[in-house]
Amino acid sequence: MKNKKLFSAIVCLILVLVMMVSCTQDTITPDAPAADGTTDTDRTVEQLPPGLYADINNTAIKIICPDAEEAYYNKHIPSLIKTIANKTGVTLSAATDFEKGNTSTEIKNDNYEILLGGTNRLETALTECPENSFVIKVVGKKVVIKGSSQYYTTMGLFYFIDNCIGSSSAGTLLNINTDYSYTESPENAAFAYIDRLEKKNKTFQLFSSSSDADAFKATGKTFAGKTIALTTKQVYKFGQYFDSKDARTIANIQGGCTDGKYFYFLLTNPKDGAADAAYGVADETRVIKMDPKTMEIVQIGPIISVAHSNDLTYDSKYNRLVVAWCSVDATTVSYIDMNTLKVTSSPSFSQAFFAIDYDEVGNRMVFSGSKYAINGYPIIIAKNAKTATAYQKVKEFKGISMGYVSQGIHCDSKYIYYTASPNNAKTSETYGVIDVMNIVNVYDYDGNYICTLTIDLPDEIEHIFWYDNSFWAGFNCSNGERLLYQLSF
Repeated sequence: MKNKKLFSAIVCLILVLVMMVSCTQDTITPDAPAADGTTDTDRTVEQLPPGLYADINNTAIKIICPDAEEAYYNKHIPSLIKTIANKTGVTLSAATDFEKGNTSTEIKNDNYEILLGGTNRLETALTECPENSFVIKVVGKKVVIKGSSQYYTTMGLFYFIDNCIGSSSAGTLLNINTDYSYTESPENAAFAYIDRLEKKNKTFQLFSSSSDADAFKATGKTFAGKTIALTTKQVYKFGQYFDSKDARTIANIQGGCTDGKYFYFLLTNPKDGAADAAYGVADETRVIKMDPKTMEIVQIGPIISVAHSNDLTYDSKYNRLVVAWCSVDATTVSYIDMNTLKVTSSPSFSQAFFAIDYDEVGNRMVFSGSKYAINGYPIIIAKNAKTATAYQKVKEFKGISMGYVSQGIHCDSKYIYYTASPNNAKTSETYGVIDVMNIVNVYDYDGNYICTLTIDLPDEIEHIFWYDNSFWAGFNCSNGERLLYQLSF
C-alpha cells in the first residue's frame, strides 16, 4: 500500500539531489521539459519550486544513523554516498548521532542532515511511522528516512536511492521541498535485498564427496555463480528434549520455520544411528516452539513420528505446520496442529521430495527432490490444497549441478532459496572450492538461476526461513552442538 503526499508544486528533493514524487501535477525530473517548455538547464534557482536552499559547497550535509546501529547501516550507506557522487559530483560524509555529553533523545540543531532510522534527532521523533512501513519525510532541514524496523528503514533507503536522487544544472544546490512526505509498506522478503545488492562473480565447484568431485571434474565443467555473502550471528544453542535412555546428549535439529510470531523447530532423536544414516527408520521427533523476541522456548511438543523430519513450513491458508518426511516414504507430509503440536494427518503427494515451503502470496507449495545435487535436482511447484493428495503440480525444473548435499528450502513471492551443505573440509581443500561453506542457490519461479548466497560456516545447515530483516537457519555441528544462526545481508 502506498501513500504519497505533496502539498506544493512538483519536485521534491535535490540533495545534490532531486526528490521526484508522483502526483496529479507535472513532476520536474532532470532535463525534463516543464509546462513552459524549459528544462533544468534553462531554469535558475529562483524558478525552482519553493523550499529551503543551501549551497552544498558551503553547507555540510551529513548522513546520520543511530550510534548503536552504526555497523548495520554502514553496510548500506556507501551505496547512498556513491549514488549521490555519481549523479552530482559531490561526496557526502556520514556520521552517527552521538554527541558527547548530550543524552537527549530529541536533539535539535540547524544542520542539513539525512537521518536514517531511529536517530536521537527531534525530527526523527516527530516523524510517525506505521507498522511494517517506512516513511521519507522532510522536517525542517532534515530528510528523515524512518522504518518500523531496520529492515523497513533499509527499504526506505533503497527507495530513496532508486527514486529520489537526480542531477541538474543546479547540482550544487540542496533543494528541500518542505511539504514532501512518502509512505510505503513493502513486502518483507529477502528478494528486496537480492534485487538491490551488488553481486560478485565467482567460478567455483562444490562437492558432497571426493567421488562426486572426481565424476564432476572429469566433465571439465565449472559453475560461474553470482554470489552475495551473508553475515552470521549465533543466537541460540539447543539442548536435549528426549527422556528415553538411548537419547543423544543433544538432539539433531532438522526442519524449521516461522508463522510470523513464533519459531518452530523439529528436534529429533534417531532410534538407530546406522539405520538413520540410510534413512531407514522413523526418528523420534518433537516440535520446539520459540519466541524470537526473547529467544525462549515456550512449548515443547509431544514425541511424534514423522520419519526424518527433514523440513518444516507454516501453511497460513489452513493454519498448520507441514513436515517433509524425507525418509521411510519420501512422498509423505505430516500436518501438525498449531496448539497441541501433534500430528493430525499424514497424506502423500504424487512425487517424492525432501524439502518443502509455502508461499502465502501465491498460495503454492514448493518442493525439492534428490538427496545430492551432483546431477542437478528438481524443484517442484504445486497449488496448495487442504490435503497433499490434492496438491496440483504446475511446474518442475532442474537446479544447478553443484554437488553439495541438498537441505531445506525457502520461498517468498518472487524467489526460491535452496540450501546445501558441505560434507568435509578435506574435499573442499582438495578440489578448490571458495571455502568450506554452506550455500543457498536462488531461483525465480520460471527456474532461472539468480545468485548464490554464501554462508561462511563449515557445519551442516538444515533449514532456512525469513523473519523480519534476516534469514534464520539451524545447524548440526561436528562438535555435537545444535545451533541457531541469524544470517543477514
